[in-house]
Amino acid sequence: MVKIPRDKIPEGIKRSVEEIKRYVSDAELLIEKTSLRHALILVQFAIEELGRASILKKRFEEAESKDIVEVEDVLFGGRGSHKYKEDEAWRLLDPQLRTIHEGAFNRRHFTRHFDVSEVLTHNARLEVSFVAWDEYIKDWKIPPTIDKEKVRELLRAIEAKLSDLGFV
Repeated sequence: MVKIPRDKIPEGIKRSVEEIKRYVSDAELLIEKTSLRHALILVQFAIEELGRASILKKRFEEAESKDIVEVEDVLFGGRGSHKYKEDEAWRLLDPQLRTIHEGAFNRRHFTRHFDVSEVLTHNARLEVSFVAWDEYIKDWKIPPTIDKEKVRELLRAIEAKLSDLGFV
């Protein structure tokens, strides 16, 4: 556990919220420039920061009268850090917003060579960031298909959640 003085927690939450707002704003700009894959990377970062801000707020409230607030180490890095923060954020967001493309085929049964549905996972930023070889099909991996409007809907939900949590 990381021990943080109680009076420092609001600053950490504020910094996370500022990052979320920047990521959302920058993602919008990238969407306009038709760089959906790069926008999705920033959306993932915004989701992680939302999870961090939420956990900091929870720990702050749980330690209501203590001078020191104990926060999980994983909140600041290490194995499982990304997934931990994203899982927290997805408890706040509508899970249906994870679908970033509604395809004609189910992703579990078809490859990306078909029009498959795509769901946002904690590995999505890697899938959209790098060129990779698929040893199984002996071809270059195809990045996920991304629906611009679904990404925008997710960005609006993140902004709304900031307001709901009293972060704005």
